[in-house]
Amino acid sequence: MFVFDEIWGLRSKKEPVVINGVPGIVKSWRYELIKKCDHRDYDEERRLLFVAMTRAQQYMMVASGPNPSKFFKHVSRDATMTRPKAENVPKPDQSNYVTEECPTPPEYKRRRLNLAVHDIMEYKEGDGGGKGKDYGKKVHHIAEQMAYGRKHDDLPEAADIAKVLDGVKDAVRIETEYECALPMEQATIRGTIDLIAFFKDRIEIHDYKTDDDKRNIDSYITQLSVYGLAAQESMNVPVRWFIDFVSLHELSVEVELLSREEIQKKVDAYLEESVKIE
Repeated sequence: MFVFDEIWGLRSKKEPVVINGVPGIVKSWRYELIKKCDHRDYDEERRLLFVAMTRAQQYMMVASGPNPSKFFKHVSRDATMTRPKAENVPKPDQSNYVTEECPTPPEYKRRRLNLAVHDIMEYKEGDGGGKGKDYGKKVHHIAEQMAYGRKHDDLPEAADIAKVLDGVKDAVRIETEYECALPMEQATIRGTIDLIAFFKDRIEIHDYKTDDDKRNIDSYITQLSVYGLAAQESMNVPVRWFIDFVSLHELSVEVELLSREEIQKKVDAYLEESVKIE
């Protein structure tokens, strides 16, 4: 929360704010501004790089991503390099580890990808599909506050959110904005559950929607399927999942989940399209 520097003194990384009448804590723009203006000292990074490079006994492999640094062209195998000639310097005995040929590094294995659940969701565009992202964020923010006992009457969705919360009042524990992850073959799908209620014999997952119609319900089923499967596989208890169309006043719409195979097809399609774009 607090940091001290000899130049810019004692600073707080966070500051209190009031959003839509609800108090909260956010990043301090004053601290972020000072941090951006401060000159970064690269001396320590240079020392670490030097130590890493000088540990090589014979060969050093330097790998890069799709946009390699211009520095690499000076150290690549194809570069023309000249070295000063050393005279009267005995060669060290390198018979124990020197090889005649430069070793070939193993084939690069692509690291595991992280996908957001929205990456594999397909939305249908058109008029009347919702009230906008900003309004949706506002509803979710108020729903989170209501889950922890704060009352709100300034939104038409507040009454329906209260009904959803009343339906899980007997839960042992409830959590909002609950992060989850579902590992697939090439990637892990990550998302955030709006409301998860832990009962003694089951788990209930609720996802709030502010759409004016149900044109995107197939996408939401994909989203709920990721959440539901992640909960089932990690917690090993019965799970129920619901879409709550709070703007349509249709609550606890229970849907049938997609299978792992169906979700995998969506992941494959997204990755294939990403490769085409690249």
